[in-house]
Amino acid sequence: MADNDNTKRNEKEVQKAVIKVDVSSDKMEARVSFDTTNGTHALTEEEILEALKEKDISFGLDHEAIRAATKSLVPFIAARGERPVKGEDAYIERKFDLGVRGRPKIDQFDRADFKDLNLFTLTKAGDVLAERIPQTDGTPGRNVFGVEVAPRKGKPCPLPQGKNTETDGENTVRAAINGQIVDMGKKIEVDPCLVIKGSVGVSTGNIDFDGSVEIGGDVTRGFAVKATGDISIKGFIDAAEVSGRNVFVEGGISGGVGGSAMKKGLGKVTAKEDVRALFTTNGTVEAGRDIYIRDAILHSEIYAGGSLLCVEKRGMIIGGTVTASVLIRANSTGNAGSVRTTVAVGVDPLAERLRSELRAELKEMKRELQRLAQALKSLDHRQIASLPPDRAERFLKMTHEQYALAGDIKRKENMLSEAEDRIKRAGAGRILVLDRVYAGTCFSIRSLRYTAERQMPATLVTIKDNVLDVSPYVKA
Repeated sequence: MADNDNTKRNEKEVQKAVIKVDVSSDKMEARVSFDTTNGTHALTEEEILEALKEKDISFGLDHEAIRAATKSLVPFIAARGERPVKGEDAYIERKFDLGVRGRPKIDQFDRADFKDLNLFTLTKAGDVLAERIPQTDGTPGRNVFGVEVAPRKGKPCPLPQGKNTETDGENTVRAAINGQIVDMGKKIEVDPCLVIKGSVGVSTGNIDFDGSVEIGGDVTRGFAVKATGDISIKGFIDAAEVSGRNVFVEGGISGGVGGSAMKKGLGKVTAKEDVRALFTTNGTVEAGRDIYIRDAILHSEIYAGGSLLCVEKRGMIIGGTVTASVLIRANSTGNAGSVRTTVAVGVDPLAERLRSELRAELKEMKRELQRLAQALKSLDHRQIASLPPDRAERFLKMTHEQYALAGDIKRKENMLSEAEDRIKRAGAGRILVLDRVYAGTCFSIRSLRYTAERQMPATLVTIKDNVLDVSPYVKA
């Protein structure tokens, strides 16, 4: 019996294993394994290559792995295809560098450098603004059967052609006019630029311009400047109203004496993005993004959707209310006379105001929509043909008003939803006073408040464990 078992084992060792070849679903790998049911004798390299040839596998053979397999019966990858290389996506190469336009760098000593901000990036008609580098086809691959595999082509991208630009060929965008480059991301535009060499006043009247405005002097008392682009003012804003995308004032912003001008709506600066000025006194400044005041904020109302920085020169905030969503940084707050100075973060004041205004507008609009619906309901549509012409015309007009009003309500509701999202996203925020906090300063983060009853050194105000934390600030 033992002899029979030995005989069978010897026969099995003499007979060769059976080669099995499996190809992956993507045809990029050929795997060789061995069936040792009837034999365990190793195979030659030629026998493995012949088995692969019978399966039409001819590309990417791993001869080193095949030779190694002749010494063992361990499964292995005998061939690997060459995968196709996807084409590169098209991209836009901008021929200008806005960089961190207008944003001062804060160094390790908490100082902001307001020099050389490159506030305007100007171009001339015909200048190349951007070029599209087209997508590529990619590199073909080849599977283990030697069949070419087509690559995926790169994705195209649209030309960023915006207002006051033109195309030159298929891949180039040029400026169509002289003006200021405005990079909107998906579009590049050129704002026309209105240059006023002197001051805005009786000689110019109010300015309302579709583009950017450069003013070589002041904006004098009682006048207004409004622009869809950026506004640069070499002088001062004196109890005047200025509104633009960014507002840059080399001088200061004055709202008048004793705050009386503020009550009349004068001395007000509004920007969709940033505001920069030397100082503001008895003024109102609103920015959707950041506000940079180089010297002093005196008895003013400040609202920043991002951060407020007042750290160059004296960097002091005295009186009034300053509010920002993210950060307020100043050298000092209040004064030796303990004048009440409110410093608040953690809210988006502009979004909250917009929410309040939209709610009031929607309430009135829905009331009007209901009135129109009731008036139209009182008229049977079947009676329209028999109405006198003037009443029939009125009916049609009311119907159009109803549809238009319903559309306006929908748009306002979307704006309200966006404003509420902005309010929810507003972080806890922080307040950093780098030198001195005077008594009378009221710090506020969201609904938490703290009023300084004595003078304090450099101070950091944050929220910790849902409690307002007012701690000494130590520079790193």
